[in-house]
Amino acid sequence: MVAASLNACVQNLPRKWDQQRLVALLQEQGLQYVVARKKAGRPYAFVSFACAEHRAAAEAALRTLTLAGRPMAVRDATVGRDKGAAAQLVEPTEATRAVAEMDIRNAVTPLWQVPYGEQLRRKHAVVAAALARITKLSAKAHRAALRPGTWPAWLHTARGAPGNAAAPLVGIVRSPQLQGYRNKCEFTVGVGTDDKPAVGFLLGAYKDGLTAVVPPTGCRNVSAVAAECAALLQAFVRQRSRLPVWDKRCNSGFWRLLLVREGRRRMHLPDSVSGQPLAAAAAGPVTDLDWQRWLITVPEAPGAALEVSEAQAAPPPPDELMLIVQVDPTAPGADALAQGELAALGEFLRQSAPRPLTTLLLQHHSGLSNAAAPDALLLPFPAPPADGGERQCICDALGDLTFRISPSAFFQVNTGAAAVLYALAGAWAAPDPGAVLLDICCGTGTIGLTLARRAARVVGVDIVESAVADARTALVAVVDPPRAGLHPRVLHSLLQCAALRRLVYVSCNPDTLARDAAALCAPQGRGGPLPFAPVRAAAVDLFPHTAHVEAVLLLER
Repeated sequence: MVAASLNACVQNLPRKWDQQRLVALLQEQGLQYVVARKKAGRPYAFVSFACAEHRAAAEAALRTLTLAGRPMAVRDATVGRDKGAAAQLVEPTEATRAVAEMDIRNAVTPLWQVPYGEQLRRKHAVVAAALARITKLSAKAHRAALRPGTWPAWLHTARGAPGNAAAPLVGIVRSPQLQGYRNKCEFTVGVGTDDKPAVGFLLGAYKDGLTAVVPPTGCRNVSAVAAECAALLQAFVRQRSRLPVWDKRCNSGFWRLLLVREGRRRMHLPDSVSGQPLAAAAAGPVTDLDWQRWLITVPEAPGAALEVSEAQAAPPPPDELMLIVQVDPTAPGADALAQGELAALGEFLRQSAPRPLTTLLLQHHSGLSNAAAPDALLLPFPAPPADGGERQCICDALGDLTFRISPSAFFQVNTGAAAVLYALAGAWAAPDPGAVLLDICCGTGTIGLTLARRAARVVGVDIVESAVADARTALVAVVDPPRAGLHPRVLHSLLQCAALRRLVYVSCNPDTLARDAAALCAPQGRGGPLPFAPVRAAAVDLFPHTAHVEAVLLLER
C-alpha cells in the first residue's frame, strides 16, 4: 500500500478539467504515478505515487507549468491542524480514499470484507428492485393499450404486492463454494506499483488514471492454483526476460496477459451448511439436485440478521490445467528475442506449473485492450514436449456430464453454483416428456444438455426465428442471454410462437431482465398470441464477494 506521504494535492487546475484531462497531462509529461483523481468543477486533484523519486520528479515537472495564467502548485495531501491552511483541501478524505483503494481486493472483490449473509441480502434487494421495475414498465404498456379493467390479473396483484414485485421472490440461492471458486482467471501482465513487471489485476479503470498491476494476493475468488501460475509468470518476466511487459501508459510491450483455466473430472459441490463436499450429488445428474438445499430465505423485516454459514472445505486440485500466454509480436525487440524467450518460458512452465499442465498455448494480439478477438491467432509454444501430451482443450464436469472446453469457449466460471442454477432452471421449466426444449443463447450448450433427459428433444439456438417458426409441438424455452439481454427480434419470435407455453429467463443483468420481461408480458392486440405472465423469481449468487447477481424468472402464457 502506498504511504500517505506519497500523496500530492495538485492545485490551480482549470475547474472544467475532468479526470481524463488530468491523466492526459500526466502522461504528456511522462510522469509515473499510481492513482490520479480529479472531479470537474474543482481546481485541485489528488495524485498518488509508488515511491519518493516518482513524487519528486512529478513535483518538479508540474511546478514549471502555467495553466490559464496561474502556476501549478503541489502540496502534501494531508490535513493540517490550522483550518486556514487546510482550506486548500476542500475534501481531504479524497487522498485517504485513494490510498485505501490500493488494496487489490477492493477492486476485484469489493465485498470481500462483508459477511456473506449481508452480501446475499444486498443481491436479493437488487433482484427485488428488478421485479418492481417489471411491474412499472408493464403497467405503462398496458395503460397505453388497454383500459385498467381489462388488465391481466397478475398485474393487479403485483401493484398491490409488497414492493410492487411482478412475481414472488422465493429467496436467493447461495454459492456452494466461497473461496477460490473461479475455474477461469485472466491476469494482466503490466507494470506494478514498484515500477517492476507484475502479473495480476489492474487496480481499477484506465479512465480513472489507474495503470498499475498488482498480484492477486488475498483475492477470495481466485484459486490457489491460478495464483501460483500468475506468480510463476511474474517471476519469469522479472528475472529472466529481456522483453518489456505491456505498459498502458504508452500502449507498448510484449508480455500482455495470462489465462488460467481449470478442469475437474468430478464437480466440487459443498453442502450449504457444513461446507463438506456432497460426493453423491456431485456425480449425479444436475436435474436430480435439490436446488432448495442452497436456497436462503431473506427476512422481510429491514435490518433483520441473516446468518449464513461460511464453512468451507478446500476444493480438490484440478485434474486438467490450461495456460494461455498473450503477447504482442510487434513489440520492440520481439523479432530478435521472442522465439528464444518463449521457448524458455515454455520449458519453465512445463517444469514448474501445477500438475497436470494439459494445455499450453500462445496467443498473438496487438490491440490496445487485452480483450483479443475470438479468432486471434493461437499457437503451440515453441519446443513442445516430445510425447505430444498437450491438447488444445480441457474437460470439466457438470454433474454426470463432461464438457469439452476450448480456449475461447464460454463456460460458467463457478461450476458448483452453475449446477445449482441449472437444477433450478430445469425444475421451473418442467418440460413434459414429449416437449421440445429450446436452449436460447446456448453457448456450449450446458443448460440444454443438463436438462436433455427431461425433454423429448433439445434445440440449442443462437438465431431463433427459424427454429421457433418450425416448431409444431409444445415448447418450453430457457434463455440465458449476455448482459445486453435479448435482441428485439428474439423477443418478437418468442412472443409470436403460440406453442411456447413456459419460459425460464436466466439473467446476469437484472436491468435488462426487467426490460425484456416487460416486453414479453406486453399486450399483443386483437388476434395476437397471449402474452406471458411472471410466475416466480429467484436470485442466484454465482460470484461471491462481488456485486454481480444472477436472476431467474419463470414466465407462462
